[in-house]
Amino acid sequence: DAQESRGLGDVYKRQFIFSISWATHIVHHSSEEYNLCTALRQGTLQSMASWMYYLPIAFFYPLPLMVLHAQINTIYQFWIHTQCIDNLGPLEWILNTPSHHRVHHGRNMKYIDKNYGGTLIIFDRLFGTFQPETEPCVYGITYELNTWNVFFLQLHYWQDIWNTLTQLPTLAEKVWLFIYRTPSFVYCIINRNTINEKKPFLEKRKKYDANVTNIWMTIYVFVHFTIALAYSVIILRTMEDHGTLWRILSSLFAMASFYSINALFDQQKYVNVIEIVRLLLCLFIGYHFWFNSNILNFSAFFSLHLAVLISILWIWLCNK
Repeated sequence: DAQESRGLGDVYKRQFIFSISWATHIVHHSSEEYNLCTALRQGTLQSMASWMYYLPIAFFYPLPLMVLHAQINTIYQFWIHTQCIDNLGPLEWILNTPSHHRVHHGRNMKYIDKNYGGTLIIFDRLFGTFQPETEPCVYGITYELNTWNVFFLQLHYWQDIWNTLTQLPTLAEKVWLFIYRTPSFVYCIINRNTINEKKPFLEKRKKYDANVTNIWMTIYVFVHFTIALAYSVIILRTMEDHGTLWRILSSLFAMASFYSINALFDQQKYVNVIEIVRLLLCLFIGYHFWFNSNILNFSAFFSLHLAVLISILWIWLCNK
């Protein structure tokens, strides 16, 4: 019902006004693109903070109803992450639409901290946080990250919180940072200025682009990202069928794959060494399968070695 929807919207709003919650959600908003992939770009640690806001709702609503509303609210928001749908007419008055949610993701000064609604927009209209889309959105957060490193994108704001803690003089202020202080407070402490002073930078900043001009490197990254993504799905679907060592190795390989793929596009130092270590880890996992299970036959085992050898040669040729 409407009260439940307002409650879920309030949970989402509080993820922005409390620094700890924002630290778990910021990865969703750090994307400088806005499409359906942005909807899937979620914080790994978000559940660590969101439960404390959902808990009070559980005292007033039946748990199955609350869970149902939460899932509907989440699924609904997938399709509104698009720039392909313009105005939806009368629905704009009631529902959170692609236009309203584009505003929510914009870093334009007039768009910051607006349109918190998940499914409904009526509570933003009632409580003064509504903003219509009146100018093209510039997407992202209020400062540059300049990387596609998935670990940095997930964790960088925790470093900001730590840097803020070290600059607060009293214990009371440090505790207050975790209880009430907003992301704007953290920003001002670290950067020694206000967001208003950065308006020209916010609205004219170019998207991050590492300018990877080598088409063969692009093909390599695409192929290995596809393999890593498929392997991650296999890990999730078969986790219970394997022992602890397989789970650890597979998880490390998946994490190393996504880190290395991002590092290749970021053109980081020593990335070639990191990529070769990842490929050797792939072989180690293959050996584990070969000697401890019947998953790999000889043809698959040989193909794995050949694929790793080709990949190492590919990396070497891309840097010639």
